[in-house]
Amino acid sequence: MFNLGTGNGVTVLEAIKAFEKVSGVKLNYAIGPRRPGDVIAIYANNDFARSSLGWKIRYSLEEMMITAWKWEQRLKLDEKFYQSKPVDLN
Repeated sequence: MFNLGTGNGVTVLEAIKAFEKVSGVKLNYAIGPRRPGDVIAIYANNDFARSSLGWKIRYSLEEMMITAWKWEQRLKLDEKFYQSKPVDLN
């Protein structure tokens, strides 16, 4: 199994701001106090993927967010298409 994270931590707020920037969608969120048990920092160690596969990070956080947003938009279009047309699978 490979962990393909960047190896650099990103805060939830950084991820939100990156998504909002590339999608043009304002997310509804509230900033509250840290909850008991919340970890201070967590990030992926991609050493195994880099050494085994020669894998390299190619995309920025914003680039990853825009591809994820486009994927979700495409799924929604596909869902609308298949719900609007009867499909004969036989």
